[in-house]
Amino acid sequence: MQLKIFNPSGEPVTVTRDFTYTGGAMSEKRVTTTIMSARKLDLPIGSYLEFRGERYTLRDESSIKRTAGTNMRGDAFSTTLVFTSGQYEISNCDFLDYVLGDDMYYTCMDSFSFYGDVYDLGRRIQANLDAEYGIDRWKVLMPYSGSETPKPIREIGWTERSLDSETKQISPSNENCWNALTRANSDFGFFFYLDTAKKEIYIGVPYPEFKVNDQLVEFAYGKGNGLYEIQRNIEANTVITRLRVKGSDRNIPRDYLRTDAFPRFTQNLQLPVFRETLDNPRPTDYILADQTLIDYFGIRPGTKVFDDIYPSIEGMVDTNGNAIDTIHAIEELDDTIKPDGTLVQSYFYVYLYDLGFDINDYLTSEDPTLSMKTGYCVTDFKIVEAIAIKDGEPYYSEGCRWRFRLEKDVTSAANYVLPSGNVKPKYGDKFVLLYILMPDNYILQAEQRLLEAAQAYLAENSKSKISYTINLDEIFFANRPLVANALKEGVSLRIKDNELGDMEYPDGTRYTVKSVQSLVIAYNEERQLPSYQITLTDKIASNPINRIQSEVDENKENIINESTQNTVNRRNGIRNSRNLRDLKNTIFDTDGYFNDEHLRPLSIETPYLAVGAKSRDFTVNGINIKTYKSGDTFRVSLSTGYINHRAYWWGGGDEPSEGSDKYTWGINDSLDMELPDNDKMYYIYIKAERSSQLAEWYISEEQLMFDFDINYYHFLLGVIFPVSEDRRDTSFKYGMSYISGGAIYGDVIKSINYVDDESNEGSMYGLNDGTLRIGNSDSGMDYGVTEKNTLSIFGKLNAVLAQLGGFLVDNEKFQSLMKDADGNPNILLNGTDGSGHVAAGNAAWDATGNLLISGKFESNNDQGDKIIIDPHARNLTFVGADTGIDVTIGKNTTFASPTVAYDSVVISNGSGVRSELLAGSLNVYVEGNKTFGTLSGSGVGFHYNRQETDETAFDASVATINGENILLVILKNCPKSPDGLPVGALWNNNGTIGIVE
Repeated sequence: MQLKIFNPSGEPVTVTRDFTYTGGAMSEKRVTTTIMSARKLDLPIGSYLEFRGERYTLRDESSIKRTAGTNMRGDAFSTTLVFTSGQYEISNCDFLDYVLGDDMYYTCMDSFSFYGDVYDLGRRIQANLDAEYGIDRWKVLMPYSGSETPKPIREIGWTERSLDSETKQISPSNENCWNALTRANSDFGFFFYLDTAKKEIYIGVPYPEFKVNDQLVEFAYGKGNGLYEIQRNIEANTVITRLRVKGSDRNIPRDYLRTDAFPRFTQNLQLPVFRETLDNPRPTDYILADQTLIDYFGIRPGTKVFDDIYPSIEGMVDTNGNAIDTIHAIEELDDTIKPDGTLVQSYFYVYLYDLGFDINDYLTSEDPTLSMKTGYCVTDFKIVEAIAIKDGEPYYSEGCRWRFRLEKDVTSAANYVLPSGNVKPKYGDKFVLLYILMPDNYILQAEQRLLEAAQAYLAENSKSKISYTINLDEIFFANRPLVANALKEGVSLRIKDNELGDMEYPDGTRYTVKSVQSLVIAYNEERQLPSYQITLTDKIASNPINRIQSEVDENKENIINESTQNTVNRRNGIRNSRNLRDLKNTIFDTDGYFNDEHLRPLSIETPYLAVGAKSRDFTVNGINIKTYKSGDTFRVSLSTGYINHRAYWWGGGDEPSEGSDKYTWGINDSLDMELPDNDKMYYIYIKAERSSQLAEWYISEEQLMFDFDINYYHFLLGVIFPVSEDRRDTSFKYGMSYISGGAIYGDVIKSINYVDDESNEGSMYGLNDGTLRIGNSDSGMDYGVTEKNTLSIFGKLNAVLAQLGGFLVDNEKFQSLMKDADGNPNILLNGTDGSGHVAAGNAAWDATGNLLISGKFESNNDQGDKIIIDPHARNLTFVGADTGIDVTIGKNTTFASPTVAYDSVVISNGSGVRSELLAGSLNVYVEGNKTFGTLSGSGVGFHYNRQETDETAFDASVATINGENILLVILKNCPKSPDGLPVGALWNNNGTIGIVE
């Protein structure tokens, strides 16, 4: 198969037969190809190709590699092209604060918050696509009540929303519309897919099973069944059978669940079972999976914090059925501004239904807050006064029982007073109350919601996460083109397999149904059929698409880095030295052991030196830490992983044995959080339970003693430095190093200029795992860093004389250690003049290209045409596979039957005599090209030329005279005397032929 590639004007430029299609469900789709050409291809941005009925466009400049001059070779230019589907238009559209079909004021900013369900998300995506590309160039379609066919989101009314979607607060920041679209899956749990040919986006529409013409397509392993390889993959360390759970700390009273038997302060919402087991030494804060799963997997602990579950009026109704978390009415606003710029009215009033309690009885030291979740004013308003409404007052007859006076928001991110004019809360807008205590019934209801959320989470995570990597049968698809064309990302495949299946037909046959997460189709010119590979999974996950910077820009950046490497080296050294000096100011005694005065002698002489702290004497496993910019601030991302402590353990009691797992804590939840103050330093702690192996991340501006909390250890991992040069650096503080005598013990050694970024600058030696890095990725080497268990060298290798396995290497030659009987190496490559030999010298060549082979030469070893040269037998053999003719020329020349016919045969004795059979004539030469005899079969006869004069001395031929063929012999310059001639010689006897007797 070949694809035509067109320029933006629609003119064909070239074709490709080697290309790969890569697509993912709820992810990117693209076609990649590398084209060899004699000259640079003229394919600007906007060039395109068509594949499987869809257009793929070149969005970025291509990557070009040049290895020869223009038109010097057919592969002088290698051009790598990446064509992306039309979905790239969605990632090129910023997701701003727009609302579909609304002429009210919105910020139009790129960082904002709104409260809504998946339909509200879809409406905002449609509004942004309309603003960027025009009305309905792209259409968002979603399900609605009363029909199985989705329709455009702009046509779906509030009462037609049929998806069971929760409402939640969404806070985009510098996102594009594609990443906003992935929130339909990541935040709300709904699938989506695109029809880029029609420019339609489907949200909340399930992926179908794989069918062709409404017929279900099944696959199985084996010839003719569609699969020739299937691999079942299990995601490690994902099963949870005991889930430790807690909710948010919002609206939780200080004496929450505090009793004489349990006097400790509990700051987060707990499960109902925690309340029921308060009399136990340790109340139960977890739920268990089904016993059959525990019997199979054992106890697999996990932790989940539901920050969005807390005591709230959300979703509650009064005795009349009114939603008490909605606004009923708002009084008229006074927007007048005084001459000094202040407001005449700095507050406003809203009317609310019966909350079921008097908020004035549940205030705390913090300001009570009404937080709007929907409508035009999604922000927080301070509650200045809560006034109960009496019978006969406004809105009492409509069910209202409270009139709240709220302080206007004059610090809005939009630099706009809220509310103001028409931008104000309206009937039906939702809100929640914050920073107040809540009555017990609300707390009990929140605990029940926490239990339901925990059970759903455990049900999803108490089984192995299984995926399949499948190689499909090319012939199967070649014979079924409709099946091949219908195979797409996202569809569900049914695979019959009695060993790997997890479901069963009535007849006992086992099968599994999984969704296609990714699809790869590779075309190769050397193969007649494309190859197919798919990845199947239980649950498809969406992937964000970031705007891709061009390969050309990346190459330029690499060139700049290469030309300024010394500058980068100095800069990293200066930065890290400064950070290490600043690190001194962050040093504090986590263990309460050290004297805090400086030690300033001119020299130190001691038999032993320990650097570090006992609480920080641990190593980490699988933990990744990075800081990255998000808007005007930075965020820190901390992965899951383990720590292995060397001095502390969980569970109490006597110190365990060295092999005990009580020294290990597991961090099961990753953390990604904002670092709001660019000028502050933050400390990274591992908050480890004293009673179990569970741990979590804890970020603080404070310097904490590791054992200040009776329930947790706070092990200091490192610090995050303030922003400098538009980046945040980190420094690790864990581990210990010791110097005793001539030995240094520790975990890692790093150079001052060491950094972990794209420059890979500096040197490092990991003492525990044996990893090593010296220099950088342009000039240096590493072991186990670029690739595990592999030595990688970047730059020139200077070998004065080195042994490499069974070989000796220096800068001039490469030779084997094994030698022949005469002491010569079996293999020798001379880099100075190019000479060398292999096979113990039996195949050798010199600097001028002369080749000496001791042994038989055979042109190939199959059954085809070939030539065999055997120097020991002095034979030259020609083998003709098609004619069945073998010819051997040598000491005993033989010709196979039938008769051999060759256009040219040359025979030479190597001493000046050469015979040549050419075009039917036999020429004989002596000492060069002087012909002394020619025998021709074409009627010319035989000629003899004198070597000295090159004149014809004898000519014998067949001639026709008087109609008869006669032998005509002509002798020239014959001797005119018989003197000195041998017997039988001819001489000219006065015009007649004489014969010497």
